[in-house]
Amino acid sequence: MGEPGRGFPWEAVYWAITFLCLACTGLFYVAPRGSFAGAALHGLSLEFEQNLATTWEGFCFLLVSLLALGRAGRAWRAPPAWPWLGVAILAAGLSLDELGSIHERADLLFEPIGLDTEMVALLPFAVPAVALAVFTLARFWQGGERRRALRLLLALGLLGSVVLLEKLEHSIRTPPGLAPFRGVLEEGIEMAGVFVLLGLVLERRAPLASSAPLGAALHRVFAPAALVTVLALPALVYVTAATRRMQRGRGVPAAWVPFALLALVALAALALRRARQGGHRALLLVGLGAALLAADAIIVFQRLESGRAIRSGALQDTLLPALLALALLVPALRERGGARVLVPLLALTPVYWMPLTRYGGFAVGSVQALGLLFVLVQGLEASGEPRDARPTAAPPPA
Repeated sequence: MGEPGRGFPWEAVYWAITFLCLACTGLFYVAPRGSFAGAALHGLSLEFEQNLATTWEGFCFLLVSLLALGRAGRAWRAPPAWPWLGVAILAAGLSLDELGSIHERADLLFEPIGLDTEMVALLPFAVPAVALAVFTLARFWQGGERRRALRLLLALGLLGSVVLLEKLEHSIRTPPGLAPFRGVLEEGIEMAGVFVLLGLVLERRAPLASSAPLGAALHRVFAPAALVTVLALPALVYVTAATRRMQRGRGVPAAWVPFALLALVALAALALRRARQGGHRALLLVGLGAALLAADAIIVFQRLESGRAIRSGALQDTLLPALLALALLVPALRERGGARVLVPLLALTPVYWMPLTRYGGFAVGSVQALGLLFVLVQGLEASGEPRDARPTAAPPPA
């Protein structure tokens, strides 16, 4: 994280990573099957699940949700905050769907109540999502934020058009030679939608590190994160178990909660390091380690084909407790009561190896990550980092 006002503009960072992923999406089709190049391109192709490219897209949606929460401000009950809360919920849902393959599971999930065809089964997800989108657009428009309303409409239109392209692909047979172009076109349109959505919550050409909504959101992210953990994790574990027969090659819904918490931990640790409160090296390691574990949650952690009694990541069993121990080395955290939270969380580590259930690691990892997030947020509160965003001026189109 750089100094305020310094660093690469977020647009440059976004497109540098996205163009790399799009290039790999097309090149995958011409790489020799079974080769190292093919495996590397698979890991960076936006057409596949459980890889770095999909994790990048899911993180971007999560970042939109976090930044929208920051723009909502402290007075979240006031009408001006409502459209931002709507954006936050929509973006979090898009992140979950991207990383957890939610809509692909709809026919299996709702089969017991007779919604067993692909399009009909999507209605329980589509109806509330469309209602929330319409409400959010209307609140922006009525509040005089018409440019934001149009930007959100454009983003949702681009993202929705990908679904239509997929349906068209299934009904029209295309020559195999066009597969790379089809994949790049579909994924490119989707990533353009993500870019437009990011432009809704970020100022044009601003470095992410100096974004006021990021600082404001990190101050108030713990309560929403705790609510999501308590309410969403049990539901997502159920969805994962109920639709497990279509698991191979798909994202796992229950893995999204630890992913989101660890991504927030990474952002909070790096923000606290930027506040220069001491323990810079430990905070850097916590931030980088949490980012690594967040990716592991999607790429490795969720591969439920493993026969382990408790499904936790190859790295999580040791690395997440190590992050808790590193946080104890930061004076700003240890001296403000952080030890009273971190030490009991460390004591939970042996539970990873107890013969509970296949999904026990999701719960243990989420509890430890949530506790670490709480300590970091408390440290940010004490550091005097900016607490408020500047949501009034609409950013120019990016």
